[in-house]
Amino acid sequence: MSVLRHFKHAVLLLLSVGCADPGATAISKGNRAALEGRYEEAVVAYQQACAEAPQLARAQALLGNALWASGKTAEALAAWSAALERDPNELDAALGLARGELQAGATPAAIDRLTAALLHAPGRADLRTARALALVRRNAAGDLAKATEDSEAAYRVSPKDPDVLYTRGSVLIAAHRFNEAQSTLDSLERASPRSPLAPYGLARLAAAQSRKTDVMLHLRAARTAAGATWQPAPVAADPAFAFLKDDPDFAREVSGR
Repeated sequence: MSVLRHFKHAVLLLLSVGCADPGATAISKGNRAALEGRYEEAVVAYQQACAEAPQLARAQALLGNALWASGKTAEALAAWSAALERDPNELDAALGLARGELQAGATPAAIDRLTAALLHAPGRADLRTARALALVRRNAAGDLAKATEDSEAAYRVSPKDPDVLYTRGSVLIAAHRFNEAQSTLDSLERASPRSPLAPYGLARLAAAQSRKTDVMLHLRAARTAAGATWQPAPVAADPAFAFLKDDPDFAREVSGR
């Protein structure tokens, strides 16, 4: 759910690209479409930019982001791989591939990729938050301490960023620091009242405390806020809700039926 915000942040960085450069006009067109949520149109524009400037890693990275936002996972991974072939330091592509690895269950590979990326950009909050969530998922010895360090570092840099607040809340839940998690997720809800991140995080917090009724209420709010981007399968598979996996009420709430 967080990749869309990262995508908008990435394209904002390119709004000042000079149109005299190969592919720049197409990139600007893609930027406008992406910022307005027209991702299919953005894909076409970024594909044009890639055709005009085949060695431009940035165009390939943005194409990957647009494809991912359009639900075309395999094509997004291919575009990000192409970006890294052109520039091994294209960190947005590295972040995209890491998220793909997390989605595929390759958590150790994602952690290794994010750790390598952070060597080049230790101050990037998006890399920190992605690695924090991956560390929480792996849950090996020392991972929670490292995840806490990452989430707090990101929070110091971007204390109002929704992705950062969601990650911080998730790490605090994993650490059983429920009051602090509640406060963080409440802050997220105030900062981004239309985002599905806060209610989803609150559903996970309620699940950690075995509060079934609250889980259902928050999941319904998250599903409503997410709209067409809601994906029932990953939600149903979220370990946070394992105690409800055979509950018909949970199944109905996740599917929206």
